[in-house]
Amino acid sequence: MVAATKKSRANIRRLQKRAEARGETYIPPEYHVDRIKNDEMKSATATKSEMNATQSSKDGQRAKRKADEVTKAVTTSCSNAVLEIAMKLQSDLETIESNKTTNAKERRRAKKKAQAVASEESKCTVEELMELAAAAKANATSSAKKTAEKKEKRDPYILFIGQLAYTTTKQMLFEHFETKINNDVDNIASSKGKPVTTESLQIRLLTDKKTKKSKGMAFLEVSNPELMYQCLSLHRTAIDGRRINVERSAGGGKSSEARKTKIASYRKEQ
Repeated sequence: MVAATKKSRANIRRLQKRAEARGETYIPPEYHVDRIKNDEMKSATATKSEMNATQSSKDGQRAKRKADEVTKAVTTSCSNAVLEIAMKLQSDLETIESNKTTNAKERRRAKKKAQAVASEESKCTVEELMELAAAAKANATSSAKKTAEKKEKRDPYILFIGQLAYTTTKQMLFEHFETKINNDVDNIASSKGKPVTTESLQIRLLTDKKTKKSKGMAFLEVSNPELMYQCLSLHRTAIDGRRINVERSAGGGKSSEARKTKIASYRKEQ
């Protein structure tokens, strides 16, 4: 009996396609069937090993992330504790220095004691603690400045102008405020120059959407509180044959209680 010639998987596929074309079924020799099964088993085993390796990698990454979080939490806790010690030391040193009931020698002794205690508690040098306190103070100042800037952006200085003549234009209104405020010597001195410019005072004249004619109202947005109060001083001044109302705008809905409260407060201040 002649031994069956070993065939590759590609040969087997070609023989199967030819048999299908003839309407027959090609059955590979037993050796090749076993080989295909072995290959499939090896492939399945390899896939399973890869999946296990991937899962192990994910588990390892998850464990590492958890360890990093714990380390970060501990570090943050320690950093906060050291920062508290540094801030307390700075406060204590300022208190000791401002205490004029003690002499210079007693103040030096008290400072050394406070520094020694802080250094022992924090395991840091006095220089490191003072640098940390200074950096924290600078950050707090910067944060407060940013908060103030944000608040200023959230609460712009806007005024409502009412009782305007329908013939009053945006340019006429601007020239009214510009002339009255810029010609006041005290205003120029306090602002170190002419306070009203096209950048510092912007006007939005309310008009009808269809006719584009003025509604007799406008909004003024100014760049600083000083200019806002200078504009408010022109309440009931005459322009284009009418005495105008100048009030702070409260924003919000027309019937909102918060808006009504603000308007009442602004009018009382004005």
